[in-house]
This record gives sequence, structure tokens and C-alpha cells, in this order.
Amino acid sequence: FPVTIRALGAIGAITGLAYSAKQFIDAAIESEQSVSRLEVALKQTGIYSESTSKKFQDLASKIQDTTVYSDDQVMSATTLLQTLGQLTDEGLEKATKATINLASSLKIDLESAATLVAKAANGNTESLRRQGVEIRKGKTDAETFANTLEELSRFQGASNAEVKTLGGSFKFLGNQIGEAAETIDKIIS
Repeated sequence: FPVTIRALGAIGAITGLAYSAKQFIDAAIESEQSVSRLEVALKQTGIYSESTSKKFQDLASKIQDTTVYSDDQVMSATTLLQTLGQLTDEGLEKATKATINLASSLKIDLESAATLVAKAANGNTESLRRQGVEIRKGKTDAETFANTLEELSRFQGASNAEVKTLGGSFKFLGNQIGEAAETIDKIIS
């Protein structure tokens, strides 16, 4: 009887270690894929450089440090914005920040918010209007997008406020644990 309990305990410990190892590996793979997809989008739209890639990776990390969104989620949103919106370096940074706050304000997922902002970058503000966000139509798509970013600035701070809630705190903690897992896996690899 005692041998059986010890054997079950050992099996449980091994299973736990295997599960943890899988979590570390999955986190590292997701991180690597997020960076790769971001760099492809930057290359396809002609604004790639190592420093630009690093800039947006750093931006994603900074956003992760103050919001409920992981750096991988932010990089995915940035990738979607660039793929659909084909923005300048500066425009992409502003659009990423606006997307984060829009998602928190409207309580929608980051991908949906990125799609709304990317459509606006191409002059299509109808989807934002259906969400209750009125945008002044400009003479050009660029002017309409500038109006969009100006209007979305009213949501500034929403993502930072969200992290101060109980649910937001748990999401934030989960992101920090995920980041630690990525770091540990990089050290091991």
C-alpha cells in the first residue's frame, strides 16, 4: 500500500514536470511565431529593419507591463494592423496604442479592435460607427485615419485602468507568468 502511494506521487510529480515543460516550450514557440509574423508584415509593407522590429517588440513588452494584454497578443494585433493597414512606422505605433485602448473600452478582443482600426486606415470607418465611434470623413484616407486616431485618443488610459480591476490583475499576473516561462525556456534552449 505505501509503495503504491509513493508510485502514484512519483507519477504525479513527473506528469507535473512534463506539463510545465510543455507550457514553457509552448510559450517560447508562441513568442517566436509572433515575432516572425510581425517581421513578415513589416517586410511585406516595406518598413522592415532590425531596429523597427525591435521597436515594436519593445512596444509590445511595454504595453504588456501596464495592461492585461500579453506581448504576443500585442504583436499579433500590430501584425494585423500592418498587414491590413500598410501604415508608416509612426502610424503603426499610434494605431497599436489606439487599438489597445479601443479593445479595453469596448470590451472586445484585440484582433477585432485591430481589424476596426485597420479598416479605418483604409478609409472605412463604418465598422467603428456601428460600435458607436463617429469619425469625421476626410478628403483622403490618410486624413480620415488621422481623424480616427484623434477620435480614438478619447479612449486613452482605458487599458491601464482595466489592469487595476480584480479580473485585470489576474490576467496581468498570467501574462507575467507566461513571460517568465518564455524567459526560462530561452535560457534552457
